[in-house]
Amino acid sequence: MLTNIVLRSIARWNRTLLVAGTALLAVGASQVSTQSPALRAWLWVIGGMALLYVSDVGREIESATRALSSMSRTPQPEIRSDLFGARSSPWLAVLAAAAVGLIIIGLVSAK
Repeated sequence: MLTNIVLRSIARWNRTLLVAGTALLAVGASQVSTQSPALRAWLWVIGGMALLYVSDVGREIESATRALSSMSRTPQPEIRSDLFGARSSPWLAVLAAAAVGLIIIGLVSAK
């Protein structure tokens, strides 16, 4: 149940995840390029990369959902659920949660 909520959120908020992942990756990469990068920078880079992957999968699922729903009478949530089952890994929700966790740890960690 919780996994379905997370997967639906990934599909619906894929653009927001893309922007957030790109920004975190850019900030983390700029900090990693210093002479002695903090752990925070590496956590942001890894978390940003994971968010980019999750947003890309969400975009693919959402665009396929829209295309299929225009051709059939099946409700979009049912199509989206079927597409996630067929096209993505069951670990996608875990990856999304891990990315958010890494970012939060990076935010609260000391410099």
